[in-house]
Amino acid sequence: MAKEFWNRQVRTITSLVLLMSAMTAAQAQLAYPSKPLRMIAPSSPGGPVDLIARAVGQGLGDAIGQQVVIENARWAKVMKAAGLKHSKP
Repeated sequence: MAKEFWNRQVRTITSLVLLMSAMTAAQAQLAYPSKPLRMIAPSSPGGPVDLIARAVGQGLGDAIGQQVVIENARWAKVMKAAGLKHSKP
């Protein structure tokens, strides 16, 4: 009987220690994203796609509280644009 009591106490204390360490680790993480978001608009600057991308980027930035940078990629660069989004997180 006493052995079961101590086993339960040890399990409870171990669980509490693990829970507290997990909570500390979660608080130590930086808010995602820590860098400005890059949005690629596949058009020339000042065009209709660029204006829509900037409006969407502004709304997105306000919603998540993070800066959104619009990058314009002409049609010749569209193939590279797919690589741009994978080059840096």
